Parts: sequence; C-alpha cells; structure tokens
Amino acid sequence: MDCIKKYNDLLIEIDNQEYIVDGLEREKRYLEKMIFASGPKDITAINYDHGPTGSMDYTPFDVLLSRYEKVCARLEIEKSILKQKLEIRNKIFKNINRLKGLEYKVAYKKIVEGKDLSRIADELGYSVGYIKNISSKINKTFNEAV
Repeated sequence: MDCIKKYNDLLIEIDNQEYIVDGLEREKRYLEKMIFASGPKDITAINYDHGPTGSMDYTPFDVLLSRYEKVCARLEIEKSILKQKLEIRNKIFKNINRLKGLEYKVAYKKIVEGKDLSRIADELGYSVGYIKNISSKINKTFNEAV
C-alpha cells in the first residue's frame, strides 16, 4: 500500500506544481503587459490639478522590472521541479511495463486503478494470499524506484 500512497501523492504534487507554473506564467504575461504599457509615450501637457485617474496601475518601471526578473527566476525553478516529478512518474510507468503477465496486471490494478487486493484477486480469479505475495514483490520494486 505504501507504493500506492507514494504514487497518489506524486500525482497530487504534479497537479499542484502545474498550478504553480501556470500561475507564474500568467503573472509573467501580466508583468510584460505592464512593462510595455509603462514605456515612453507621446509628449503631452501635464495637469497637476488632480492625481492619476483611471484604472491603470502606476507602478514604477524599475519595480515592475524587478518583479518580472524574480518571477522569471522562480518560474524556471518551478518548471525544473515539475520536470523532475514527471520523470519520477515516467520511471514508475517503466517499472510497471517491465513486469510480465500477472505481476503487470496486479501492479496496474493496484497502483493505477487504486483497487484493493481482494478485489484484484476476485477479478483475476486467484486467491487473496497469492495476490498478496505478488503485491509484496511489486512493492519492493516500486519502493526502489521511488
């Protein structure tokens, strides 16, 4: 059961990491828009009677640029973390594919489909004890991989 918990935790971590990367990419696009919006404009008369009006964010260019650089740096780090997690998931699938016959079926049903051993035994027509023995071999294989 430990390998199933690790696998499910890994899938949750991958989903969370994808949300983090997506959020940083949206923030990067927003900052790019703000940086280009705060660029040089046509020279016009300035009215000092009132403060800035409108819905535009008047963040100074140097602050925007600093935030942009930090977001880009963090985005690269988060992408590399996501890449590592996806590689681990792929290693697990390679280990499943390395198994033959009944071991493959048990591993797939247990890890990917999340079924318990008694249900797997019923579906495959074997005793629960025999499926438990196969499952313990699979656990050793996956605990080494993860």
